[in-house]
Amino acid sequence: QQLESGEVDLAGIIRKYRMASFLVPRHLGGQGLSAVEAARVQRAIGARSPSLAIILTMHGFTCGFLAVSRLYESVGEKLLRTIADHQLLLASGFAEGRSGAGVFESTLYAVKTSGGYVLNGSKKPCSLSRSLDVLTAGVAVRYADGQVETGLAMIPRGAPGLSQKLFWNSP
Repeated sequence: QQLESGEVDLAGIIRKYRMASFLVPRHLGGQGLSAVEAARVQRAIGARSPSLAIILTMHGFTCGFLAVSRLYESVGEKLLRTIADHQLLLASGFAEGRSGAGVFESTLYAVKTSGGYVLNGSKKPCSLSRSLDVLTAGVAVRYADGQVETGLAMIPRGAPGLSQKLFWNSP
């Protein structure tokens, strides 16, 4: 019950026991758990702290995506190595919880500029919003010619213009 009281720093526990790197491949400095091993660990953790299991599921989902996506060679490998080295926590901001909306139908928009991208909108990650090191989020990228495509934003804690507001308060 103490783990679910809201008084325990679950992010601190994750970092202390190197849980952030459970699904990071071994050659990148992670634990390299298989899907079966991760499921067993999640089940054991969930029996003691459902909140901690949810946090690790969302973080692990994003780590897994980075490890197998075409982003791996460009940014995924570097980010996964950094996660393992520093036990960074990823908040996953993809699905919006809107009726009928798909995971890639974003409320966060990116507009390409000469200096990079400007992001506008909001995301409501279901876990780690107060403890995140990096917000990973699906974005709708708008180009000057009107074309729109799906993209991935990785926004570090403290980035200019990033604000965090309490979305819900649940122990």
